Amino acid sequence: MRRIYNESHPGAVDPANPEFNKQLTDIHAAAYARSHTVRNQADYELGVRAMGAAFNDGHAGTYPSRQLPKLTNYWTGFVLRSVNGELRVALREDGAAPPLDARLMSCDGIAADRLYEQRVGTYNPLFSLEARRARLGGRLLLQYGEPSLDDRPKRCIFQQGTESKSYDLTWRPHPDIGPLLTKAAQSFVAPIERRVLPDGTIWISAGTFNNIPGSDVSTRLANLVSSIEHDPSLRDAPRVVLDVRGNGGGDSLWSYRMAQALFGADYVEAVAPASEGIDWRPSSDNIAHFERLLEGWRKEAEPNTQSIEWVTKVLAGMKAAKASGATFWREIDAPRTKSSSALRSQYAGRAIVLVDGACGSACLDAVDVWKAAGAVLVGRETAADSLYMDVRYETLPSGMATLAIPTKVYRGRQRGSNEPYRPDHVWNGGMNDTPALEKWIVALP
Repeated sequence: MRRIYNESHPGAVDPANPEFNKQLTDIHAAAYARSHTVRNQADYELGVRAMGAAFNDGHAGTYPSRQLPKLTNYWTGFVLRSVNGELRVALREDGAAPPLDARLMSCDGIAADRLYEQRVGTYNPLFSLEARRARLGGRLLLQYGEPSLDDRPKRCIFQQGTESKSYDLTWRPHPDIGPLLTKAAQSFVAPIERRVLPDGTIWISAGTFNNIPGSDVSTRLANLVSSIEHDPSLRDAPRVVLDVRGNGGGDSLWSYRMAQALFGADYVEAVAPASEGIDWRPSSDNIAHFERLLEGWRKEAEPNTQSIEWVTKVLAGMKAAKASGATFWREIDAPRTKSSSALRSQYAGRAIVLVDGACGSACLDAVDVWKAAGAVLVGRETAADSLYMDVRYETLPSGMATLAIPTKVYRGRQRGSNEPYRPDHVWNGGMNDTPALEKWIVALP
């Protein structure tokens, strides 16, 4: 991991981030020290996750390989949820478990917040963000596999009303804890679709912006965006909602094209946030990654010409920079035309973006553009990202872990590093309650 980051991560040669290499050295040293305590797969996976989380960057990190045998989940018969900074019982399947909505106060003498930090924050980046803490509460009283140093809580104190009670925890295996975590968190991944509500609101949902060449997701997104671009009734709708619940990113071009179709290409070009430039790290492996991406996009049944043009430009710049021995290739946006006609939106209705705590990377790029074009933000606080972007993935030599590697760094981005968006209108219900969300959004003043 250290070698690959030194060779390909923009931070390793970023004059604006002199602390990066010290951070990389410290993370390597901590991971190496921890490696001596590894006795089984669970220890290994936790070590790998802790190493990645230490960067505190959603675009950097190490993850256990999906090829590893699936570990057994252990739970306590109930699952927690983080609600307004408090950890409360969200669901229970054990009559001896604490009652629903009871608040966790402490376990084995350790305060709930501190325990949450130790057992969950250590393995998840950006844990200080409200959105991250709100989504990860269910993981606190879970155990993946059986680490050699078993530090599972044994007795916890819960409060309900003014009364507090101590509960002994009984750990037992669970065949598939994932659905319970999703249910407890009340989270949701929006399908890729477009529909019309009874009042004429056009609801566009996209729970991902992935653009993996030849994938089903990429095909469905292409069809969705094309249908929007060729819909003459789009701008007549009283309300257009972009639903990105569960969207962790991908290719920002999808949402940009949607915005162009709704507001007008010239208007979006004029108002979209611009940076001072983007510096790409022209390593051999970064270049090879974009060559594979270009080859895959060219082979698609209906090639996306905008994506192909963009990656062709990036490749040419990176190759020229590498040939000259330059540290970076600087990509600069073309000068924008801001005529009076370009500064008028072609949509007179109300545009709304529905977000949640999963919104990161290209999803945040979507919010950047849609808000600049006049959209209202509703839902929950988003995630955040650093200035290091456009991730590629590489399997580490053992085959047991995958490394996420950013390939570029923004200069002068208007949204700061690790800065989330807070909605104009906050939704306090479950993000998985689509009918209730529809009624709420249509009734917003």
